[in-house]
Amino acid sequence: MGGGATIGFEYELEYKHLLVHTGFGIDYTMNNQQIEVEDFSVGIQEYPTMQYHYSISNYKERDTYGVGYIPIKIGAKFDYWYFLVGAKIGLFSFANYSSSATDMTIWASDEDVIDPMTNLPTHHLQTYHAESQTKLINMASFNAMLSAEIGVQLDSKLWRKTKQRVLADEVHTTKANVHYRLALFADYGLTNLHAYRANPIPYNGHKEGGFLQLKDVTQLDAYSVLGYQPFQDRALNNLFVGVKLSIQFELPQKEACHCIQYP
Repeated sequence: MGGGATIGFEYELEYKHLLVHTGFGIDYTMNNQQIEVEDFSVGIQEYPTMQYHYSISNYKERDTYGVGYIPIKIGAKFDYWYFLVGAKIGLFSFANYSSSATDMTIWASDEDVIDPMTNLPTHHLQTYHAESQTKLINMASFNAMLSAEIGVQLDSKLWRKTKQRVLADEVHTTKANVHYRLALFADYGLTNLHAYRANPIPYNGHKEGGFLQLKDVTQLDAYSVLGYQPFQDRALNNLFVGVKLSIQFELPQKEACHCIQYP
């Protein structure tokens, strides 16, 4: 679960009640997850009766995606309300994985020693702090999303601006050329973003096994859970729901000619 933002420059054609909508935009989303890692133990070959025990806390990871897209939607407008449905087609511009700072506490036990051995820095028995890190990850480059929005025309509903002019003894009211909309939207990704099998480069250089790897008793490398073997074939589809504020600028239109016709 996470959050995000979107910004776009779009064009909309209105014919009576019909709306046709396209343009270009950018989505930025972040997915955060807290990962609970169970304590684990590792035997020491040089000391068969001894075991090192590891406790990991405050481990979080974040996946960040940025995508440029082209929306293609149709809809309708009724009085102050409107709706649009269609698709958003785009290519990812970047994607990365980051892990938060993590604390790893190491302690040891020995069959020949009654009490556990803790707080012995000379034997690497202490708490280590792993700094946060960010790495690029390989995601599906193409993305297709179903998209829908429903909203209200704010300038018409709440603070409609009008101007009046008198021509040929008639009063004509013309809407202002700036309009405001507020809408709820939902985008559902049809594309599986998790392209582990299709991509020959594994996540963060990690090939198989767990997402935690001990290089030695004090060095712990954490990899994205998406690269963990049980998750390598899982699908990952994005659902983006939010509130959208739009500012529309109406293109100038040719006004009707109120002319006196002479023979």
